[in-house]
Amino acid sequence: MGSLIHPCAFGPVQMLLLEIKQAFGKKAGRFAREGTLVAPGFSYAYASVDESARVVNCAKIKDMLTIHCSHASTDYAYKHGRFPITGLGSLNDALERRSEAALMFMDDFNDQCKDDFIVVK
Repeated sequence: MGSLIHPCAFGPVQMLLLEIKQAFGKKAGRFAREGTLVAPGFSYAYASVDESARVVNCAKIKDMLTIHCSHASTDYAYKHGRFPITGLGSLNDALERRSEAALMFMDDFNDQCKDDFIVVK
């Protein structure tokens, strides 16, 4: 089965879990296991990010349903140059723009990985 990527959950987590449960039924239990279905952040989803290009790590995220965009994972991505919005002045700027970054990732994923995966927006 291909990947069903969902952008960062910036609303009630319960709604995202309900969507997953409805889509996968009993298979939704896999959601809880580390390393399955949830990419730990932008630093995992992107192979590289710079002023000229953002490269999605298609192979690494092929079985993921969502990207976890917590404060900690955004901090790590920002400090390690893997946050999709470059040229920000501070970590707070990155934290405030996570939803925009998630939409950018969706576009990047669709452009770079769509031949190999199913994308749900």
